[in-house]
Amino acid sequence: MSFSDDQLLDNLKHFHDTLEKVRPSATKGAYLKKLVVSGTMTPGVHVAV
Repeated sequence: MSFSDDQLLDNLKHFHDTLEKVRPSATKGAYLKKLVVSGTMTPGVHVAV
């Protein structure tokens, strides 16, 4: 992949923060239960949330 580890981590943090911002206020419990990251035509990698 063309991303360094730090760049990938920054992108994942931004993605997570954006999801938390758009989360409806009435939602209770865990909004994000599972996260899988993959490049184009590559197997997915499960990320601990």
